[in-house]
Amino acid sequence: MLRLRQPPLTIPRQAMDTFLSIHEDAIVGTLSTFDRMIFKGHVTGFYPDGAFARFLSRQGVLLKEFKSYVSQVSSDLKSHAQQMAQEAGRQYIYLQTATTKASGSSKEGLARQIAEQEGISEGLI
Repeated sequence: MLRLRQPPLTIPRQAMDTFLSIHEDAIVGTLSTFDRMIFKGHVTGFYPDGAFARFLSRQGVLLKEFKSYVSQVSSDLKSHAQQMAQEAGRQYIYLQTATTKASGSSKEGLARQIAEQEGISEGLI
């Protein structure tokens, strides 16, 4: 198992360690980092040849069904995010374009602005 960084042991970390120990036979590696990373270029070097095909196979997805699979997973993820926002009493904001520091408005900057305006010091922004 590959671990690039070992964060301090916390309850969420213990939960992840439990998950990893239960599923260790199916896990090729793990990547631990801050809450986000920016990769420039291609990240295919992280994956051995055929890894994507094996992932799709484990998901029961034929290559010809990839478009509908991705659309469904994207829809499910969006619905889950909207549900989390609603349960937390927060608004769901869809960003039409990429927002990065280089473009002049980052997601982090927007989150900090909302948190300051609404007095949020922890939890979902």
